[in-house]
Amino acid sequence: MKILEVIDKYKGLIGIYSSQIEDASSADQIIRDFREAFSGKKIIIYGAGCVGRDFVLLFSEMNIPIEHVVAKDWAENTKCIGITVENPDILRTIDRSDEHVLIAACDRRIMSELVDDLKKLGTDFDDMVCGHDIHMLMQSAWCMLKAEDGRNIDLENCYECTCLDNTCKSLCKYSKRVNGFDEAEADGTDKVQMIGYLLSNICTLNCKNCCESVPYMPKDTKRFVPSETVIRDIEKMSSACRFLILLEFIGGEPFLHPELPDILERVLQIRNIGRIHFFTNGTVIPSDALCEKLSNERVTVYLSNYQVSYPDQFKDNVKKTVEKLEKYRVRFLFGKKQNWMDFHSYELQDEEESQLRKKFPDCFLHNCNRLMDGRLYVCPHQYAGIKLGKLENENTIDIHAYSVEQLAKELEKFKDYPYISACKYCAMPYNAPTVLSGEQL
Repeated sequence: MKILEVIDKYKGLIGIYSSQIEDASSADQIIRDFREAFSGKKIIIYGAGCVGRDFVLLFSEMNIPIEHVVAKDWAENTKCIGITVENPDILRTIDRSDEHVLIAACDRRIMSELVDDLKKLGTDFDDMVCGHDIHMLMQSAWCMLKAEDGRNIDLENCYECTCLDNTCKSLCKYSKRVNGFDEAEADGTDKVQMIGYLLSNICTLNCKNCCESVPYMPKDTKRFVPSETVIRDIEKMSSACRFLILLEFIGGEPFLHPELPDILERVLQIRNIGRIHFFTNGTVIPSDALCEKLSNERVTVYLSNYQVSYPDQFKDNVKKTVEKLEKYRVRFLFGKKQNWMDFHSYELQDEEESQLRKKFPDCFLHNCNRLMDGRLYVCPHQYAGIKLGKLENENTIDIHAYSVEQLAKELEKFKDYPYISACKYCAMPYNAPTVLSGEQL
């Protein structure tokens, strides 16, 4: 079976951001089919970004050899990706044969850009396979097998996985196993499977295109959410949900919160919460007390790589943060340098309802589920727009206005929105400009 035939066979399992592999039996057959399709092939990965890194990690685990990894920015990626990255010019020296499989390490949106790059190179490689679909199927199947047979999943790699909607079925199964979760005692809705808690609107940086618009919030609103409020909110949400695969802590800068060790200790006691994830810019060196909590097997940390934009006084802090996390064996990932999409504008978009209905499920932000001070927002654009007075307070939930049973029903409605009013004032996912990450005001 050829690669494209495998993808076609399982295309019904591939969504925009997730796969729908349900069990180990299906996963095992998918892995068998891919192994057969790759057998005897010389694999070339084009691209050394997040998806390229995902392929290197996955193929290494599966003992599938990679012939070459090539990328336009090859010189700066070898260390990040863990394998030698070569100049795409090398493709001109390779005699094309049926043994070669060229995989574009990207999602579908930018596939055409890599095809154009190949044409400009003038090589015999005039066709590529979209890596997004291959990786999503293979990674989901591989992790499902590990979740079923008692092996560990490297949670720190989950954030940059191609399954971006945070409702990965393999991760869910694995998290339930690690937690000792009892399905028989579970209750609540399964429509909401992750939340991102905003601990504050205070940060060490002033990023021009911050998705939560932290630098633009009025100074008199700058505050940390009290720990008791954070716990009360999370306990209420977890009580209304069957199982939360992921709880993210964001900000602002979450490591600034003075009560974070206590918050984390108490959240770790909630058994229907799986992975607990922190986003940090790395400029705040975590305390020993916090690191002890962060070392829990359910916790991961993502260090955003904005160093090209950092003020000089913070660069040493990032290095010390990495050293501290390593010392305490915290599961963390130092992100690759990558650009942002700027959705900070609140201009009315000229779009029909049919367009809004199409772009909402296509936008990776629609599953962000931002929670702060007892109010649930669909996405960071909506949250920031309401806080700044740019958008009306619509399509949000005051979670404490309902009983647990009522909240579960409200969450069902919340996840059934075909789109929200904030979409009318958002350029995502198609028209938001690409900008430098972490550029300072």
